Amino acid sequence: LEMQKDSLSEDAQDCLDEIKGAVDRANRIVSELLDFTRETASNTQICSVKSIVEGALRLADIPATVTLEIEEAPELDVDVDADQIERILVNLLNNACQAMDQQGTIVLSTSIEDDMIILSVSDTGPGIAGELRERIFEPLFTTKITGIGLGLAVSSRYAQQNGGRIELASSDASGSTFQLKLPAITTGGSDAQQTASPDNK
Repeated sequence: LEMQKDSLSEDAQDCLDEIKGAVDRANRIVSELLDFTRETASNTQICSVKSIVEGALRLADIPATVTLEIEEAPELDVDVDADQIERILVNLLNNACQAMDQQGTIVLSTSIEDDMIILSVSDTGPGIAGELRERIFEPLFTTKITGIGLGLAVSSRYAQQNGGRIELASSDASGSTFQLKLPAITTGGSDAQQTASPDNK
């Protein structure tokens, strides 16, 4: 159908878009279920934080109605399973889009503090209610109509398997910030210890 899309009527093309969206959602659900039920070992290797961030941005479903700002710290390396860390970032980015109802600003920043690399994902959504904050990492807990509540639980497991952790750093009426903290390997001497400098994209 996709190969013949140009020859389809406008209504048929709309239906095809709905089918593709439903398949994408089904794929995400199946992936989350598989990740949650399988005890997957981490295949760690030294890689740059920048390459992981770029990989996550390619995979994340960020619509044109969302403004994305990137703040990077130079020459930071981690010894992690890159695929697992990418999955964490993709989940945080997609969650941020959903929290803002696909409109707003996401800031993805990278910094280093006390030998830990901090990857922060901030959104301009309505925030998370206080009574829910203690439960957001619980398996099968969700406030989303289409979610199944495994994304953050799997992300937390992946973070721990890679020697790090994920936490809700802040949340109020102006938005939420999640932080992924991983052990750092610095390659740039004192330069790599600098706080991230803005490089908006």
